[in-house]
Amino acid sequence: MSSFLLSFFLFLGIVSAQDFTSAYSIDRRTVEGMGFPETSEARRLLRDVIFLPIGELADVDSRMVYQRSYGSRVKFEVWRRKDYLYLLFLNRDPFSRAFKVLERGNYIIKRSLKDGSFVQVKIFLRREKGSFVRLFPDGDRTRMNLSIQGYKLYSDIVLPMAFDKLLTESFSTVERLSSMIVDWKFVLYRGSKGKDSKVGRLAERIAECLPRLGDADDGAMNREGKFVYIRDGSPQRGERGFNCSGFAKWVIDGFYYPLTGHLLSIGQLKRRDLKYRGNRWSKRYERERDPYFGLDWSRNLACALLSAREGTKITDPEVVDVRDSRYIPYVEDVGYPVKDLRFLLFYLAYKYPGYFYIGAVNANAPDSLALRQYFHIILFFPYFDSDGNFRVRVMERERETSVDSVRRRYPRDYIHLVKVEATGKFQPILFGE
Repeated sequence: MSSFLLSFFLFLGIVSAQDFTSAYSIDRRTVEGMGFPETSEARRLLRDVIFLPIGELADVDSRMVYQRSYGSRVKFEVWRRKDYLYLLFLNRDPFSRAFKVLERGNYIIKRSLKDGSFVQVKIFLRREKGSFVRLFPDGDRTRMNLSIQGYKLYSDIVLPMAFDKLLTESFSTVERLSSMIVDWKFVLYRGSKGKDSKVGRLAERIAECLPRLGDADDGAMNREGKFVYIRDGSPQRGERGFNCSGFAKWVIDGFYYPLTGHLLSIGQLKRRDLKYRGNRWSKRYERERDPYFGLDWSRNLACALLSAREGTKITDPEVVDVRDSRYIPYVEDVGYPVKDLRFLLFYLAYKYPGYFYIGAVNANAPDSLALRQYFHIILFFPYFDSDGNFRVRVMERERETSVDSVRRRYPRDYIHLVKVEATGKFQPILFGE
């Protein structure tokens, strides 16, 4: 916008300098910088339809609306579901060219069939069902909730604008009115392409190797590349392969071997860090149950690789821990709730682009509430793809699973994470090589 046109608009009194600057800067940052698709022009053009009496609205046909301001098409539909009518403003998927409900920037307005009142509007922030804004009428104001990856990040934010007016405003207005509370840079984050692509390529390389990896309880490769049992180092019998701990070692060995010329020692990874974890109640179980094995093993893996990369011995195993999640409190020697795992990984992909994670699942021992028992290790590869969509690849033992699978299996348990940078040469050690 030229300074001449701005001065001309100000002279005519169409906008104030403050209003123009604020609105224009938010629109540019949202539409151009973060690429958030708008439906505001379509909603303004169909304002009379949105506010029709409920009896008339049920018979309105679907239609396509062209937005001249954004050069895009929006599909308008009306759905009836039980006691409600839903007014959908749908953006086009840039790849399939279809109009899907789960698309960034889509507005879903909900009205009651009983009395025609507005119940809420739902705005999808990502191409997934767990990331959205909900707006609710609240007198002459609007109340807002915001969820990311199924985690309710903000609740009951009051926006100083009436709901019926906000219905036809741009999304950038919602952003502007809540910017003192909501970290929109985080919420609308689309990735760091160079670093994210490293994680994506690494996950793909590992996934390609999975069919060649065997599965064996307590199985791992020792320093010489022989298949042994972790408990005593004896040779494996029958089918060779890895358990969850051995698989995590195999991944780290793929980075460690090119740096050192040998694999990691199992004895080194089994070392117990009594100074950094446990309590007076757990000490008596150290030899009988080895309750913190997964925590020690995952920390030792990450620290060994970090030591090799930096050329100096890492003496504090907690330096590789994920402890600064900002939104979810870290519990010492425990980690984070598995139920919040997807949101946690989203935050970590934002905070530490280019890293993957070794997770150690733990729970209270059934016969002692004072004892945590670590019993499973999982690898997580979170990243944003080239289109800015959040992805997580999950691998355990010789198979690829998912975050949803982990959450279903361990809904009330916790997971401790250590971070590993996805950098350097990765040379997987495969059978027969």
